Amino acid sequence: MALKFEEFTLHDRQGDYANVKHIRLSGTNFGIGNKLGELAKNRHSLQMPKWSSTSKRDAQYTYLKKNYPAHFDRMAGFASAFGEDIQQAEHDYSCFGITLAIPMCSAVYYPPCSTETETGIISRNADLELVCIPQSAGDSAQKNSTKIMEKPYVLELHPNSGYSSLVMFCFELYGLALDGINSEGLAVTHLHGDVLNENAYKPSMDSGVGINEMLVVQQLLDNCKTAEEAKEMLLCNKHFRMILPTHLLIADKFGNSFVWEYPIEHNQDFFTDGNSEIQILTNFPLHKYPAIYTFPKSNDLSCPFARYKTLSEAISTYSGKVSNDSIKKINSKVFVRQEMYKTPPSVTVRTVYHNVYDCNQKTMEVSFYRKEDKNKQERTEYFKFKLK
Repeated sequence: MALKFEEFTLHDRQGDYANVKHIRLSGTNFGIGNKLGELAKNRHSLQMPKWSSTSKRDAQYTYLKKNYPAHFDRMAGFASAFGEDIQQAEHDYSCFGITLAIPMCSAVYYPPCSTETETGIISRNADLELVCIPQSAGDSAQKNSTKIMEKPYVLELHPNSGYSSLVMFCFELYGLALDGINSEGLAVTHLHGDVLNENAYKPSMDSGVGINEMLVVQQLLDNCKTAEEAKEMLLCNKHFRMILPTHLLIADKFGNSFVWEYPIEHNQDFFTDGNSEIQILTNFPLHKYPAIYTFPKSNDLSCPFARYKTLSEAISTYSGKVSNDSIKKINSKVFVRQEMYKTPPSVTVRTVYHNVYDCNQKTMEVSFYRKEDKNKQERTEYFKFKLK
């Protein structure tokens, strides 16, 4: 199958934060990976993690060949673009990117019975520090700082095996989908799972064997039709935490949804089913705080409990079914703003994008943060995409 590559610039305006591109790729998984590797090599300065041992490398590749062969083929193509044979490569080609920023994020799933379109919809804010500053002293740290998500990609994949998908890639093109939808109407998004106890999770900051917290989004989209299939895949795989705790909000075109989480000990799986009701997710473990009355007091409006309450209160003002415009308006109430903080952080945090996935129509709408003007945020229009 010959590779087909198309690229479109969605937004590129001088002085704006984000330069956004849409890439459409059709072909074999090896060919898709090879093209992504070529683009990454020519455009981005990649962090290139190395394997700490060949035995770990070999074990990971054995695992992926068995449990996620589509990704292994893409990895082989990606490595080839960098002149390496995947079987002998000293670098880990599982995923790349700057992932040291601390995310917040808020998401809501609306089942078909609650929307004017009578379709299931996920509305998601991606909140991140705008700049990642290296942990070093002096002015050089600021000079060497890196903008986070300044070059996001809407990546549309049509592989010859596996389901087509439409995903947000924000960390240099490969292996780090933050959310997406596939041709079967399954939508997956992941958020920071526990900002309350983040330091207790002790991430490995190293390559491992299995599926890391960033790769899981694309794995589910490549392989699963329904929420039930996604549950089974999550249970059947070995997961490891590379950087930070995350949890997933997953929904399908049949109106099923659930949140998947695991504790610090990583010895259990927790599934919170939506049961055809609206589900809200921010950045605390939902299974520990199943109802608003169990929430601790919030320090400020940026707190994950406060954002949950804000979304819940906004949704409760609608007595009937909600429109797409209302869904966008509800999430805009928790777009990150400086005045939300009791003590503003040293590094600016903003909602770098907001997107809306329609599981039945298999569409994504997405708007990006542009800049501040007189303390007012400016954002792009909503760009709309549809999987066929």
